[in-house]
Order: sequence, then structure tokens, then C-alpha cells
Amino acid sequence: MTALRAARAVDCRCALTTHLFAHSVSRHFDYSDEEGFRRAHAELLASLGAERAGALLAELAAESRRRSSLEEDARSRTEAIRAGWRSARPELYTLQPSHLDPRFIHLAELARSERAPGALAPLFSREPCRTEAAAVLLELGVRRLDAVLLVYEMPVLAPKYCEALCAELADFERSGLPSSRPNSMNRHGLLLSELGFSPMLDALLGEYVAPLAAMLFPEAGGGSLDTYRAFTVKYTPDDDPSLALHFDNAEVTLNVCIGERRQAGSAVVEAKAEPGFEGGELLFGGLNSGGPQTPTLALEHSVGRAVLHLGKHMHQALPVSSGTRINLVVWCRSSAIRRCFGCPMCGRKDQLLDPADTE
Repeated sequence: MTALRAARAVDCRCALTTHLFAHSVSRHFDYSDEEGFRRAHAELLASLGAERAGALLAELAAESRRRSSLEEDARSRTEAIRAGWRSARPELYTLQPSHLDPRFIHLAELARSERAPGALAPLFSREPCRTEAAAVLLELGVRRLDAVLLVYEMPVLAPKYCEALCAELADFERSGLPSSRPNSMNRHGLLLSELGFSPMLDALLGEYVAPLAAMLFPEAGGGSLDTYRAFTVKYTPDDDPSLALHFDNAEVTLNVCIGERRQAGSAVVEAKAEPGFEGGELLFGGLNSGGPQTPTLALEHSVGRAVLHLGKHMHQALPVSSGTRINLVVWCRSSAIRRCFGCPMCGRKDQLLDPADTE
């Protein structure tokens, strides 16, 4: 089994000054201080007018302050959660076969086996395949979403586990214990390693996701993943309904829809685990090139199913029009790839921090 562990809160010094997201204008910026930003973006600030420009400057200053204490704050929160959190569902924190979709277990077994190259070959083809291997993959519910883009959808988590996990996270949010926004773009969600989910995530990623990533993304570090950052994100029509086009601080991203599931009276609909929200589709463009892109590939979410893609793939989330969409997102990282090609956010090698010094 490949060993993956939770990443530290800051893995590159560029996190303090690079790629700060401003919700007020839905853009990323580099930001060291207000004076320098005013000089670099004088034209933009003038176009916004005094009120909006002031709001943008205040937002970036607040995000800069938040980032400057990420690791210290993460340690403090983790200690407080360990001391104060008493789970009503401790079985969720250690991965069990019943937590996974049986088809995903079989798929990972194929990826770990000597038959992997032939068994997974249809996923690399740009043309439809009518082979025995293709039929097996169809039965396992895995598919490549586009003939060109390396974006894959598959069943991962059992719907009942998703339901229990959402209930557990809701209980934690009501506990009053400290939590942090999951990243600079999403304002609502939880950092799962801080809550104690590392044993479950270590097993899920090392035993199941890593073998697939090694086969599907060998040139992008899929075979050398060693750390991860896992969090949930929550979208509602009134708060964080969507997410702007972006790429991830990851070599490979796993994005699993965990809820909420559609309710029929007081009973959860079991047959299809239908989502209890509308909208929120995930759109994909091409790989990050630094220029403008128009996403062309759309994916509707289904509870328990995941999309596995390269972190540098540009993507965005369309607005949720009703209900609440909750996803579990895991940024899987490769220290080996970063030592060769640099940080995906700034492109530099000399800014990287030792990944062994985790939270």
C-alpha cells in the first residue's frame, strides 16, 4: 500500500503572497502589502471606484493575515478539537469495506493487479471500446468523461457512509469547537484531518486511490503521491452558491459528492442516492496555461460518486439553485514532482517547504 499522510498547512512559502482569492471581484491576486498592490493594480482599483476598491483591499489584507498564521492556528485548532470533540459515530474515522462502494473496491483491486494495464486500457482510448475489459469497467461504473481530457468519474463511497458523514460534520459544526475555512476560495467546509479523519483518509488514498492515480496519471506524479489535504466544501443558493474557474494546489484531485441526499418524507431514498440539491454542476476546461479558458465539459454530481482529475485541470462549479451540496475534496500531492517542476502555484522550487514537517 502506498503511504500518504496529511500535508502541513503551508507547503510553499508562496502561500503567504501568491494566489490570494478575492470574492469581491472573483479573481486571484499576488499580494505582499497594500502599497505594492496599489502600484501594481492602479488601473483596476480606479475602475472599481472608491467603495469597491476599499472592499477589495480590505479583503486581501484579511486573507494575507489569515495565511500568515495558518500553521500556528491549525495546531491550536487541532489541540482544541482533540480535547473537546466526542464523536457519536467513531466507526466513521477508520475505513471499513462497508464505507466504500463495492465496485470501487473491485476497481482498486484491478489497478493493483498484474492485469492493470490491460484491464484499464479502455480508459486511455479516445475511441469507444467494445472489449471485455471495457464491459468490466462499464459494470464497475467508471468512465472517462471526454476523449481528450483526462477526467474520470467513478463510484467511491457508499451512500450510507455519505449520509452518516454529513450528519457527523453537522454535529461538529454545532459543537462550537474551532474550525477554519477549507481554502481561500471556499468559505464553508471543514478540514478533515483536524477532526481526526486521517486514519480513514490514509487508508482510502493509499490503498485505493493511489493505485488508480498511478495508472491514470503516471506522468503527472500519480505514482509518487505522498501527502494530501482533505476538506469538505458546502454550497447553498444563499451562501457560496458557486466557485470561479481555478486550478488546484495538487497533482491529482479526488472530488466526491457526499450530500445532501434527497429525502422522501422522513426516509432516505436508497435506490439511486439522489442528491437533495439542484444545480452545482462541475465544469472542466483545459490544463492551466495562465490564459483565459472556456470550460466545455459538464458533470452532474451524484452522492457517493467521485471525479478524479489532474490538479492543474481548470474547473469551476456552477451555482446551486436549491438545497445544499456537500463534497469531500482531497488534494493529492507529489513531493517528487514538485522537486522536479516546482510548486504548482508559483512554479518555484526554492520556496518549497519540507513536507515531512506536517501538522
